[in-house]
Amino acid sequence: MKIYRVRASIEHPKTGKEIYALVELESAKDRTWINMSDTFDGKPFPKKWRPVTLKWVHPERPRPDFLNFDNKVLTFSEGVLDALKGCLAPTGELLPVAIARESGMFYLHNIDGCLNALDAAKSEWRVVTPDWKTLRKPAFRPEKIGNENLFKLREDFGLKIYCVERTGSAEDGEFKALVDSHRFTGLQFELVWTDDAISKSAKERSTDARATVARQVVTKNASATDRALTKGEEKELQTLIKSGYEDLQLDPDKASAVEVQKAIRGAVDEFLRSAKRPTKGKAIDLGTTLGAAWGHSFCKALKWEWRVVTLAGKTLLVITPRDRAHVIAPIGFMTQQIQKKPPEENTSLLLFQMAKARSLQKAKAGAYLQVG
Repeated sequence: MKIYRVRASIEHPKTGKEIYALVELESAKDRTWINMSDTFDGKPFPKKWRPVTLKWVHPERPRPDFLNFDNKVLTFSEGVLDALKGCLAPTGELLPVAIARESGMFYLHNIDGCLNALDAAKSEWRVVTPDWKTLRKPAFRPEKIGNENLFKLREDFGLKIYCVERTGSAEDGEFKALVDSHRFTGLQFELVWTDDAISKSAKERSTDARATVARQVVTKNASATDRALTKGEEKELQTLIKSGYEDLQLDPDKASAVEVQKAIRGAVDEFLRSAKRPTKGKAIDLGTTLGAAWGHSFCKALKWEWRVVTLAGKTLLVITPRDRAHVIAPIGFMTQQIQKKPPEENTSLLLFQMAKARSLQKAKAGAYLQVG
């Protein structure tokens, strides 16, 4: 058995050069209605579906069979559906969409459930900070996959699509084999796991085990200091927070913290998907205002507070809990998210969720452990 990650790509499979057109939602009304930051994450679409309209970006380029819209869903024409319906229909919702000035129907395929098939002990994890890790390379329990063809995982929040290859034969109705046999364009298959990995030597397993030993609790940092913001600093921060909420078109007094966090993730994702990469100055400006709004909503939900902290000789504007176990520099963190390049992922919502679930690395009061 082999497991592949599936994603749309506008690049040539060999040269990596961008050659295909991509699509995006045509209207702001549709973007608000779909709310991409909070949908297509391994659950059924939460509302009664109504067809939305997409538009081509770089329409002068060739059109692939699978369209690059959002990698949480597969997007394709009716012709592709006719060829692959046997493996698409049983694995998720088929949601009709239109493309402006384009005839025929198109569809989004939304996988509406997550499998509990991850072998966490044998998976590889990316350590983002000493207390925060994300799934880097999954390992699976084949017996939990069953007869699934396409699936998602809870452990990466339903953001990635995986497909299963058992025989590699299109006659067996396998998704990758059918795509290959029809020579459909626009998809990239990245091999992420094979059950050959089960035959690792004892020495390799021992090395893996040592690499995943639980991290120790971080103790108090005697050299760190913090202070309250001055009146001038507080005034400047409030101005940035107000600008951030204006960017999101949200009311800071009415929007819930979760609503703000999801809106920020959506805004950053849209920024990263932009066909024309903004300037570094624009990225820093947006990172500053969104970072201020991110920190404000974080503090509102988790009872953290803004402080100016000195760590290792550096002075930072941070948010921190009352026991000073952890610190996050929201503006620096958000600017980092906005400047990421594929395949790096936007982890702004993930960090909030981890803090809310109290799954940050254990740290004692006064540790000032920086995360994010």
